[in-house]
Amino acid sequence: MRLPHDLRRSARRFMAEAGVPIEEIAEYLGHTNPNITRSTYARFSPDYLRHAAGSLEFGKPKPVQRPKA
Repeated sequence: MRLPHDLRRSARRFMAEAGVPIEEIAEYLGHTNPNITRSTYARFSPDYLRHAAGSLEFGKPKPVQRPKA
C-alpha cells in the first residue's frame, strides 16, 4: 500500500497550488535541496509560466516581470 507516500505527494501539490514558497515546502518535507522540490512541484504553483503567458497579451508590447524565486 502506498497511502502514506500518496498523501505526502498530495500535500506537496496542495501547498504549491496554494502559493506556499517552494523553500518552505522543501523545509516542511525535510528536503535538503529546495531545487529538487522546485523541479518537481513548481508547475503546480499559481505563478508557473505566468511571465510566458503575459508575453502573449494583445495590444502594446510591454516587458513581462518575472516572479521572484
